Amino acid sequence: MAQLFPARESFYTDAMAMKPTDPFRRPIFLDLLRIRFPVGAWASILHRITGILLILAIPASLFLMAYSARSAAHFRQTAAWLENGWVELVLALVLGAVTHHLLAGVRILLMDAGIGLALPAARRTAWGSLVLAGLAVVGALILFWAYPGGAHVP
Repeated sequence: MAQLFPARESFYTDAMAMKPTDPFRRPIFLDLLRIRFPVGAWASILHRITGILLILAIPASLFLMAYSARSAAHFRQTAAWLENGWVELVLALVLGAVTHHLLAGVRILLMDAGIGLALPAARRTAWGSLVLAGLAVVGALILFWAYPGGAHVP
């Protein structure tokens, strides 16, 4: 009798192989460093990661806003701290996270509504969210470099 699901070639070792009782011969151990994810998977994974990063950025943002609102001296101190090159890099990455999370979220909502479900459209929108987020990071870094000090602080 022919198997319902014939065995496929696998790059897993015998130790990682299949459960003997699994009729579908699914792997029991996935080496995530060996798997090539499609672009849609990367967009989905990064959507989740950027969501976590944005949640973690909220307390720092609220602290800086509250600290800068105490007085004019505190505002100048906060503005001077934000002009640090490493802080500008972090701010550019947070802007990229916001951009990707927003675009990937809209992509997911449209797909839930039945728009863009075909594979070519899904790939294009996934690439679009990734590329536009990268462009947001590069654009923010260029602006930080082109206008050192940003807005003039009184």
